[in-house]
Amino acid sequence: MIKSYDLYPQTIYKTKYPFSLDNLVNEISFLKKSNNVRDNIKTDSFKNLVYTEKNILTNYPVFSQFNSFLSFFLLKNFKNKFNLIDSWVSIYKKYGYVDFHNHYPADLSGVFYLQLPPLDNRIHIHNSYDPSEFNRFKIEEGDIILFKGNQYHSTPPNFSKIKKIVIAFNLKEID
Repeated sequence: MIKSYDLYPQTIYKTKYPFSLDNLVNEISFLKKSNNVRDNIKTDSFKNLVYTEKNILTNYPVFSQFNSFLSFFLLKNFKNKFNLIDSWVSIYKKYGYVDFHNHYPADLSGVFYLQLPPLDNRIHIHNSYDPSEFNRFKIEEGDIILFKGNQYHSTPPNFSKIKKIVIAFNLKEID
């Protein structure tokens, strides 16, 4: 099921991943320890954020069920077809955050919420005309949100010791 929310001039789409998240969270912890991923992990110590290499969804078979779900969901709910152009895992440690940004030139961007600390249940969707104005969009573990690639958004700080884990991805429309 898809829900749409009209925020400012753009629509935000939200659905729930229908399968267990435990295996994916455990696998991400394992991947962080493996040499081929560890060599490609980047850390922004100022923002207390860890993120993995690009294309994590296509490079690791553990994500095949998610990829199948996403492909089916997109075909069912959108008129156009899309290709996955990049994807990565972001792990927000205590005080981890992301400033407002967008994913242009992606046509559609998404975030899959695998693990959320208590009370850390918002993404900020910014007004394209006045980025200081934003909507605190509520999310839960298992949610997938989609928005146009040029939609500005940010993540408020994680004030918990429990890590916030998300998979972010960008899609390009197929002509």
